[in-house]
Amino acid sequence: MTGAEAIQAARNAKSLPYDVLLDLFTFLDATDIVNFLSSSKLLYSHIRDETIWRKLSARYGVRDLSLFGDYTWYDIYTGLLHTYGPLLGLWANDYPYIGNIMECRVNTDRTWYGIICEVWKFPAGNDIPDNDHVNESRTGCRTRIQWYPYSQQSVSFDDMDRLQTPSLHVLSHTNQAIFVHIGEDLAFMPGGEHPQMTGQFPDFPGTQVAWYEYSRELPRILQEPSSEFSDSRDFISPSTQARASYLYSARVDHTFPPALSIYPHPDRGDSLRLHTPQLPRVFRDFRGDGWNDVSIRNRYYPLRSPLRETATTAIGSSGWDPTVLEGIWLGGYWSHGTEVMFLEWDSEQKEVRAWKLTGDVNVPRGAISWRFKVGEDLPDLPVDAFEEVRPEALFSGVATISNFGFLPDDRSETPVYVALIGLDDIRVSWPELLPTSRFRRYKGRDLPSEQVVGGVRRATLWL
Repeated sequence: MTGAEAIQAARNAKSLPYDVLLDLFTFLDATDIVNFLSSSKLLYSHIRDETIWRKLSARYGVRDLSLFGDYTWYDIYTGLLHTYGPLLGLWANDYPYIGNIMECRVNTDRTWYGIICEVWKFPAGNDIPDNDHVNESRTGCRTRIQWYPYSQQSVSFDDMDRLQTPSLHVLSHTNQAIFVHIGEDLAFMPGGEHPQMTGQFPDFPGTQVAWYEYSRELPRILQEPSSEFSDSRDFISPSTQARASYLYSARVDHTFPPALSIYPHPDRGDSLRLHTPQLPRVFRDFRGDGWNDVSIRNRYYPLRSPLRETATTAIGSSGWDPTVLEGIWLGGYWSHGTEVMFLEWDSEQKEVRAWKLTGDVNVPRGAISWRFKVGEDLPDLPVDAFEEVRPEALFSGVATISNFGFLPDDRSETPVYVALIGLDDIRVSWPELLPTSRFRRYKGRDLPSEQVVGGVRRATLWL
């Protein structure tokens, strides 16, 4: 039954028992329910029925009333979740090269009541154990941010209008893509043999990508127009264009969907660094209009976080379903540190692909890191390809590699071997190129085990 059909059925059934109407409400959104209950004095007497608001809250995964003190389900939904409930979940940022992951959840420490959003941060590459034991004991931390100022006491829902979220915005769709220009200043760097070359970053998101959660809504706040101009290089002097290496934006045919964007408070540089990871200093950021940094708006898109399906047959055997591999994975990339992947199973091409949700200056976010075909003959592995590990299945694949900058002429593919150690553990061997890298499935968080120091949560993500 569609929402419109449910509304019509409810209007025709005002004399039905109330429990039947509650069943009809499962097909309606909150606005339609309120409109229906406002159609008569008798129905309006049920407007604060906790059953209605508890079920609406459950649509956002909120089921524990104790996390909100003395507030009712009506208070929680109308004062918080109706507007900001779509925040709950994971978000992937289009920041050039590196990207970013943000996770929004209900605050559980009971010192204040509401939604908290945290940015995933991982140790720098030099702080990660050697790759043979990559991220066995620790994988990084999440850094806490707040949408609005709050005291250490609880935040009253009555104050929500006053405690606005000035850093949170919803931007309209856009045709602005991000490009990189390598100028004369990099001609003398290793890998800088191609001065004054230009390349476009992978579309993020692309068309019908597996990681994008198409059913997810954006927060119900005013949608703002995205900054649009034909080419931000119009704001750069010709001499700078020739000499400097920089990022810029320009209009393309591809349309990027509406997105979240976070503007830092002018007095809070730390919040800016959370959402704009540090790029190599050789790059200047000319993506804006040259006058206002607000015109550089990084965009967060809803990220799927599918639950792992139970395998009904042994991995790699006849009839096994590679869909069980789909989801978010974390992997070690040597000097670049830990990066976040989304594994996709393409049933038509019979191919598993590891998409980079976060990346680096060699292979950025939005690119395919590695891929392999299912159903092809098993590879003849070098004797020491995976040392003493015994894989459940082996595959030949290819991986994307590039020099600094990910310029079109510098990109290529190299053969790799992919070993499935289990449903949550994958090893990738890069013959004669790099050490074996390890990938672990992201299974969610164990909040009670996380340590909080100075507003930073340190979590072991893979255990």
